[in-house]
Amino acid sequence: MTGVAENHNTSLPPKEAGLFKRLLKMYEQKQYKMALKIAKQILSNPKLADHGETLAMKGLTLSYMGRKEEAYEDVKRGLKSDLKSYVCWHVYGLIQRGDKKYEEAMKCYVNALKIDKDNIQILRDLATLQVQLRDLEGFRDTRYRLAVLRPSQRSHWLAYAVALHLQGELPLAIKVMEECRKLAHPEKREDCDVEYGEYILYQLELMMEAGSFPEAIEHSLRYESYVFDNVSLLENRVKAYLASGKKKEANEILFTLLDRNAENWKYYQDLSFPTDSAENLLEFCKEMQKSKPSARTPKKIPLTLTQGDEFRILVRSYLTQGLQKGLPALFNDIKLLYKEPSKASIIEEEVFKILDMEKSRSSQVSPQTSSDEDLPASTLLWTYYFLAQHSDQKRDYIKALEYVDLAIEHTPTLVESYSFKAKIYKHMNRLVEAADCMDEAQSLDTSDRFINYKTGKYLLRANLVDRAETILAKFTREGMKASENLCDMQCFWYMIESARALNRLGKVGEALKILHVIDRHFMDIVDDQLDFHAYCLRKSTIRSYVALIRLEDSVRQHKFYVNAAVLAAEIYLQLSEKQPTDSDDDGINDPSMSAADKKKLKNKQRKAKKKADSERIQQEAAEKAKAHTKVKKDDDEPAAAQKEDLVPEKLAKPEDPLEQACHFLRPLLVLDIPHFDLHRVIFDVYQRKGKYAIAVRSLLRMMSLQPNHPKVAECRTVCLDFENTVNGVPSAIQEVTQEALLAIKQFVPV
Repeated sequence: MTGVAENHNTSLPPKEAGLFKRLLKMYEQKQYKMALKIAKQILSNPKLADHGETLAMKGLTLSYMGRKEEAYEDVKRGLKSDLKSYVCWHVYGLIQRGDKKYEEAMKCYVNALKIDKDNIQILRDLATLQVQLRDLEGFRDTRYRLAVLRPSQRSHWLAYAVALHLQGELPLAIKVMEECRKLAHPEKREDCDVEYGEYILYQLELMMEAGSFPEAIEHSLRYESYVFDNVSLLENRVKAYLASGKKKEANEILFTLLDRNAENWKYYQDLSFPTDSAENLLEFCKEMQKSKPSARTPKKIPLTLTQGDEFRILVRSYLTQGLQKGLPALFNDIKLLYKEPSKASIIEEEVFKILDMEKSRSSQVSPQTSSDEDLPASTLLWTYYFLAQHSDQKRDYIKALEYVDLAIEHTPTLVESYSFKAKIYKHMNRLVEAADCMDEAQSLDTSDRFINYKTGKYLLRANLVDRAETILAKFTREGMKASENLCDMQCFWYMIESARALNRLGKVGEALKILHVIDRHFMDIVDDQLDFHAYCLRKSTIRSYVALIRLEDSVRQHKFYVNAAVLAAEIYLQLSEKQPTDSDDDGINDPSMSAADKKKLKNKQRKAKKKADSERIQQEAAEKAKAHTKVKKDDDEPAAAQKEDLVPEKLAKPEDPLEQACHFLRPLLVLDIPHFDLHRVIFDVYQRKGKYAIAVRSLLRMMSLQPNHPKVAECRTVCLDFENTVNGVPSAIQEVTQEALLAIKQFVPV
C-alpha cells in the first residue's frame, strides 16, 4: 500500500498532535504494534475518544495486522466522526484497495479530493487505480493534474505521455515526450544514461505507431549515440525505412543485424531485392552459409524456395548433416515442408536412400576396418528415428512402430526412441500403453525434468492420477503433495490435464476445484500489475510498461485459461441438465415403502443433514478462530486477504450452474479468440441463459472457423427459433440480433 496523505489540521492538543505525528511515522516504518499502542493512547483521552483521523489510522494499522473486521469498524467510526477529513477518506480507500475493491477505493479517493483537490499522494493513488481498471480517460486527466501541480518533476510528464499513448492521442504524446526529453537532456554525451536512452526509444515507438516514419528516421539518426539498446533502435529504423519505401537503406541495416544474429528468420523476410527476390534471397543465403557455417536458418530458407532436383540436392545435404550429427529435432526442423506433397515425397525417397546406404555400410564394414571418412555408426539409429517420425506424420502408425522398434533394438538406452514410441501410441489412442512406454523412458534418465513432465502428462491422459503424482513428486517440494505444490506454483499444464482426468473419472467436484484455482491464478496475474504502475514509471522502463498493460488486457487469451474455461463450462452445462428430483433422496422413491415409512425416512435424513451442517459450521468457526489467534501471535506482519475455501462437494452441487459457467466465460466475450470449442460452449451457455445476442454472435464465429462442423448446423437450427424470442429485448440489441440472424439464415456451408 502507499502512504497516507499528509495530515491537515486535526484540532489536536499539542501533546496528542505530537503523538499523532509519531503514529504516522511508526505506520510508515511498519512498526504496527507501536503504532496501535500510540493510537490507543490518543483515544484514551475522553475528549478525543471519537477523533476521526486517529480512529482511521488505528483501523489502517489493524488491517495490516490481519484484523480486518476491527479495522473496518474503526475506519467507519472515524469517517462518521469527521466526514470532512480527506485523511479519513484516503485511509478508507487504502483499506478497500488492500481488499482489491478497486472501484470502492476510487470512490473514496474522489471524495477525499473534493476536500483537498490538489493532494499529490491521493492523486497518485487515484491514477494508479484508474489505469488498473482501465479508466484511461480519467487516468489521463489525473496525470495531467499531477503534471501541472509539479511541473518540475519529469516523472509526472512521463506518466502523462503514457496516459496519452494509451488513450490513443499519439501526436500530443510525442510532443510531451519531446519536452520531457529536453528536460533530461545531458550536457555531454558521455553523461547520458540508460534512462535517457529509454526516452528516445519510447519517443521513436510513438512516432512509429503514429505513422510519422520520416520523423522517426530523423529522430533515430540524430540521437543514435545516446541509445544503449542498439538492436531495438535499428529494428525500428528498418520498419520506418520499409514503410517509407527506402528498401536499400533498410537492407544495409538488415545486413548488419544478420551479422549479429544469423538465425533471425524475420530479418531474411524483410530483405528486399530489385528483381526476382526468391532467386536473390537464395544467393544471399548461400553467401551467409559461407560466412556463418554454423547457422542453420540460411540452410533452411533455401528448402522453402526451391523445387524439383534443386530441392532434392539441398534437402539431401541437410538431412545427411542432421542425421550424421544425431539431431533429434531434425524432423521438426523440416516439418513445414510436408505441406507440399511433392517435397514430402522427395524427403521420403532421400531418407530411404540414406537408410539403404547405411544398411549396406553396416553389413560390409566392421568397426575394426572403419575409417574417419565413414559416417558415424549412430547415423543408422537416427535414420530409423526420422523414418518413425515421417511415418507418424503420414498417419501410418504401424510402420512408425516398426521403425521406432528398430531404433530401440539398435540402441536400447536412447530415451528419445521410447518417448516417441509413446507419442505414436497416443496418436493411436492407446493411452495406457503410451503412458507405460513413457514411464519406461523416464526410468532410463530419472534426472531429466522434461521426460519427467512428459511421463506425468501421459499418465494423466490415461487417467492414472496416482501414478502421475508419484512421478511428479520427484521434482516438487518434499513434505507436500505434488498436486498441491504444482497448483501453488501455477503449473497450468498439470492443472488442466489433472482436471480433465478427474472429470473423466467422475470426480467433478475435484476437477472444478482445480479449474477455479486456475481462474484465481489469472485473477492474481491481473492484480499483480498494480505494483508495477508506479515502479515502471519510477524506473523509466516505459516501453516494457506499455507492453505489460497491453499483455494484461489480453492475458486470458492464453490457451491455458481458454482450455480451463471451456472445460468448466462443459461441466457446469452437464450439471445444469441434472434436474433435482425426489429420487435424489436415498430410498424415498422406493415403491415398496409405505407413505408413513417414507415420511419417517425423510425426517431422519433432514435431521442428519441439519446435524452435519451444524458440525460443519462449528468446525469452520473453530478454524477461523485458530487462524485469528495465529495472526495475533505475529501481528507485525501484514496478513494476506483470505479467499473462500474451495470445497469439491459444494462445487459439485452449485445453486446456479449456468451462472458459474458464465463466470469463466465472461472475460473471454470481449476477446476475439479463434477457438471453435470456446464459441460452442458460449453458444450453449448463453442461449440457455436467454442471452440471444451473445449466442448468435458466437454462432457467427463458429461459422467462420469451421462452417461444415455438425455443431454449426445444430446451433443454426436452434438460432432460427430465436426470432420470435428477441422481441422483448431492448431495441438496440434486438436490431443487432436480427441482422445476425439474417446472416445465419443466408449462410450456405461450403
